[in-house]
Amino acid sequence: MGGWQTFRHNAGRAKAVSGGASGKVRYRAGRRMSDGCRSFSGRRVKMKHETAAATWIAIMACAILSATHGQEKAAQADPRPGLVAHYFEDPGNWDGAWPDQISVPRANPLDWTFSAYRYSRVEPVVNHLFIRRGWFSVRWTGLLDTAAPAPRSCNAVEGEIEINPANSDLNEFCLVTADGAALTRDSLVAGFEGYSGLARAARFRPKGNANENRLVLDGAPYPLRNGVTYEIGASRMTVCLSNSGGGKGCWRLSLSAVGATLSCRRDASAVAADHAQRSGRSSESRGSAEYRFYVLADDGCRLMIDGRTLIDDWRACSEKSPDALRSSPPVNLSDGVHAVTVEYFQGQSLPEGDNDPIALYWSCPERGIERQIMPPAVLWHTEENASSADRAK
Repeated sequence: MGGWQTFRHNAGRAKAVSGGASGKVRYRAGRRMSDGCRSFSGRRVKMKHETAAATWIAIMACAILSATHGQEKAAQADPRPGLVAHYFEDPGNWDGAWPDQISVPRANPLDWTFSAYRYSRVEPVVNHLFIRRGWFSVRWTGLLDTAAPAPRSCNAVEGEIEINPANSDLNEFCLVTADGAALTRDSLVAGFEGYSGLARAARFRPKGNANENRLVLDGAPYPLRNGVTYEIGASRMTVCLSNSGGGKGCWRLSLSAVGATLSCRRDASAVAADHAQRSGRSSESRGSAEYRFYVLADDGCRLMIDGRTLIDDWRACSEKSPDALRSSPPVNLSDGVHAVTVEYFQGQSLPEGDNDPIALYWSCPERGIERQIMPPAVLWHTEENASSADRAK
């Protein structure tokens, strides 16, 4: 399944609590919902207008508020990493009504999927093992960036990277440990003591000069640039995250991985510009390539790119069946941003040994992309994806 982590969702452990009319989602303490994923909480811009004694003060205040409001709206419009996953329950069988033997949906999946919204969260990749009680459906929505540098596969990766989490949010950092825990920039700022052990994925945005950062791919030096977000995934990676200078902004990440994939994420501003112009820019003015997409799912799945349905197999299907891996026809995509939607339902399970996976793959020989899990570096979302509009049936 490529180098990227498979997210596990354990039966009976997931419990979301609605936050009321605000659309926020919170989780009860001690009941872990996600491994390496963050929950989505809807945000709203609120403006406060104060009465001023002088007319010119009121005019200036309105102008400043208007400009600030515009900046905040622009900032919110910028794409952010990951896809938004909207989870729906099957009211009759969610979390508990689970038979001892093989469970078969008592109704057509078309009649109960996406009927009762449960919660939403942002997930970096579609590569899951759902191990839970009940039947449910999920809709992932967001953007696919085909203009990002093609991910590179390599046998071995090693390196040392300096991380400065205290400067700004632009100094991105995330380390996903072998058990699925996510160590983020906020963990380091909060005084995290460090970590040494196995990991599945690392995302970092280097600082400093070339002498402070080192990365070697298959024995050859690989140049790292400031301002570029790199993502390394592997089935097995050994890391050491330590504080090198005593201050909260002095951290170093040493890593060694085999069977790894290196991806470079484009800046959000570049993705935002492509997204804004996507509807008015013809593919003839840009490069393009032919892609194929694949979904491994137990049970049903769909895949839509730019509103076009490429995969639609909405039926129960065991992961052990040859039909579990669905493939799309070849599709030509221009370099840039494309809308992507993945849908999935779980409605039939075996009593033991059934992991209920879903994984999204892609391939593009022209870009040197062999069939692999679609990496997080090419997946984004906007506020629009996180809105209630995508939760409707």
